[in-house]
Amino acid sequence: MSQSSIVATNDQVPCRLSYYKLSEKGKLWVIIATFSQVYVLSLVPPTYLLNIYSVVVTVACPLIATVLPGLFAYTYVKQNYDQEQTTKCEQWYGFIYACFGLFIMPLFLMLTIYLV
Repeated sequence: MSQSSIVATNDQVPCRLSYYKLSEKGKLWVIIATFSQVYVLSLVPPTYLLNIYSVVVTVACPLIATVLPGLFAYTYVKQNYDQEQTTKCEQWYGFIYACFGLFIMPLFLMLTIYLV
């Protein structure tokens, strides 16, 4: 990363919106929205919540366990290809692992829908 790109990014306003930096009116709206979401979810019957939870977990687990680590490994090896002694084939191992996670996610989702 060049020095000019570091200076250019330091001059910009950070993209992250913190709750503590909101105005009092903004904090009030965040509190009202959070309370409303909790209240609406408390009205949903437990069996529907279980179904929703199982579908969300079925999608999130392969993403967290295979896709994200595979893509991180792929980008790390790709960026450090010149510095490390890796072959061209080893560069794609992370990408293949991420594709495997994307392949098994619909399978897990189908099994979850049929079993719940």
